[in-house]
Amino acid sequence: MRSEQPNRPAWMPPDRTVSALPAGRWWDVVVVPQRAGLDALEVLDRESGHCPGPVIWDVAPNNPRLYFLVPLGTAATWPSVRGCEARGETTYIGVPGATTIEPPGVHWLCPPDPDRPGELVDAAALRAALELLAVAS
Repeated sequence: MRSEQPNRPAWMPPDRTVSALPAGRWWDVVVVPQRAGLDALEVLDRESGHCPGPVIWDVAPNNPRLYFLVPLGTAATWPSVRGCEARGETTYIGVPGATTIEPPGVHWLCPPDPDRPGELVDAAALRAALELLAVAS
């Protein structure tokens, strides 16, 4: 898949679309239940001062969750974190086009930064945030 504009990742679907893309090719994905994901995103945002990297919100009524796009190889080394799962090859997720930033449906909470299109979520920082939140609850 080719990027429509400069400074967009090559894997980014066209605007106003959602494409099923494979984890384990450009990035791995950490799947987090909605509440824990929103809380972790708040921690990461507070620590970094900005969105921590690409995060997708799947607002499916029966199983809402967040997808944190993390570096390749994360799924192989991700420790057990309650309710969260890192996935690599053999997993497909719905990835929206860059301008899809609100519901309904799958949308970006943090789209890829056009100034840093290759930046992903720091897996160690995400794990630390999730573990901190698990201890606090």
